[in-house]
Amino acid sequence: MKLRKPTKTWKRTRTQNLIRHKSGSYYARAFAGGKEVWKSLRTSHLSVAQAKLAEFLKEHRKRTSNGNGEVSAKMTFGEAATTHLRNLDDNLSIKPRTRDYWREVLLALGKSWPGLNETEVRKIGQSDCKKWARVYAKTASPTRYNNAAAVFRHVLNVAIEAGVIYSKPAVVVKRAAVRGKQISLPTTTKFNAMIAEMRAGHSRDSINCADLAAGLAFTGCRVGEAREIAWRDVDFDAGEIVVRGDRGEPGTG
Repeated sequence: MKLRKPTKTWKRTRTQNLIRHKSGSYYARAFAGGKEVWKSLRTSHLSVAQAKLAEFLKEHRKRTSNGNGEVSAKMTFGEAATTHLRNLDDNLSIKPRTRDYWREVLLALGKSWPGLNETEVRKIGQSDCKKWARVYAKTASPTRYNNAAAVFRHVLNVAIEAGVIYSKPAVVVKRAAVRGKQISLPTTTKFNAMIAEMRAGHSRDSINCADLAAGLAFTGCRVGEAREIAWRDVDFDAGEIVVRGDRGEPGTG
């Protein structure tokens, strides 16, 4: 007679802070003051649970960050930046690559403004913002400068929501003009000639390479996205292809 293994009551998921009960229902689990905080998300659907989890974590972290008025009043830019990064992590609609990029921009912002992370947010004035913008605009590209300014505003918004400051000192930081790159695309005739030349190659993969190049051009997919397309994603009757995104990243629909 074989002994039946006991069923686990709780099961971890790939999403941090998200736990699944054996009944199928999802629960949020967080920590505050060394204690666990649990909340039923009242759903057995993963996508719905992830959306509700993001809302729960945002409210939970806002409550815990405002628990001590003295600490909140002396919030440094680095502390506000940490909260901003957590908000990015809670937003499941943002791809991991995008989160990594904004982290890089935030790191570059800190390097371009010595002592910024240790400065109390309430002590950052418009004159400080103008000085940083004037210097950084001379060394960074317009796109990098605009993105750094955007991150700067988002971090200050964290302090505004926490009640640390009430004005927006970064309002004096203006966007830099970005000149669009001149892209020279081949005409339809030339593109078709290129595909035909690829198909006529003597390699065993010539036809496959030509099909890939044509597919990327006509769908607008990246290589990683195209690699993940399966037959179940192709609807010949509707003339549609579902692009789910790169492996390990949220789908693009």
